[in-house]
Amino acid sequence: MVDSARVATRWLFPVYTNELNWMFCWSYLMVEPATYEPSTLTWREKKRKFKESKLKDAHTTPLTPRKYYVFYVTMTAITMLRLLLNFAALWLFTSALGDIYPRSDDHTPMTDLPYDYTMYTFHRLHEMKKVWWAGMLFAASTVLHVIAYIIHRFHLVKLTTKNDTDEFNSMAFWFAHVGLLNWLLDIPGISVPTVRLPHVIVIILNATAALLFFCTVYFEKPIITAWGCYAPGTALVDLKYGVCPAFINDPFQPDTPVCDQPGVRCGEGAIRWKNILNETITRTFFISFISITIYFLGVASKVDYYNLSNRLVIETYNNKDG
Repeated sequence: MVDSARVATRWLFPVYTNELNWMFCWSYLMVEPATYEPSTLTWREKKRKFKESKLKDAHTTPLTPRKYYVFYVTMTAITMLRLLLNFAALWLFTSALGDIYPRSDDHTPMTDLPYDYTMYTFHRLHEMKKVWWAGMLFAASTVLHVIAYIIHRFHLVKLTTKNDTDEFNSMAFWFAHVGLLNWLLDIPGISVPTVRLPHVIVIILNATAALLFFCTVYFEKPIITAWGCYAPGTALVDLKYGVCPAFINDPFQPDTPVCDQPGVRCGEGAIRWKNILNETITRTFFISFISITIYFLGVASKVDYYNLSNRLVIETYNNKDG
């Protein structure tokens, strides 16, 4: 029955891989509040009760209020600390962004392009101490996030095997689908055999879109930057005047030798790259739209699967008691 409970509680994993939960700890809302109730038993009575519990099935022994209170306090402490770390890291990161945001006279036609401006920002950010401190705080928060998941999952398995819980939290499972990582890898569908084919299709579509964008940015862009000022369809033997000025980060020097040659239009490469990038983004968006549609159409089947798994654990528990 423990194995069945572990299967029935796998829905909790995508809840903790959701970025919004990682940042704002909304999974804590699933933890019911508890108050401390001091025990009225004497030490001998506690010892006798402990020995009696050892003779019973540990997995079906009802959860004591005191144990649940320990779980509640632990989750509360971890959540408060994580929120503090996350907001401190977020403040440091946004402060670093404000420090490097270029002035109006720093803008150029090249840095105004989405990819180039992103890379410009990245290269400036990784040199700042604020960003490193923010990364360390986020890393510490992530470690606590993993610990919180382990504790929460262990507690949920215990509740399920004791038949001390209702159906799984379908609302939290639905909301967990609204996340980048969960969508890219279809994490909610990894353990659901009823959506195996849609799961594979979503991953293939996402990998195709990512590969298309990656190849365009990291392979086609350098070619356009180096030879984009030549006329389209220029033969390789005619590229003998050298690379375009943009390739050597000097797009505003029209007096370079290549710019004096017939058919060469310096500055044309930036325009051509922008058109290629926009076309690639459109294709990537189209593929991603199909993937997102299939991804969300499978949510209902995943919910039905976990509802059925939960009912199976309950029936097993009732049959064992009977």
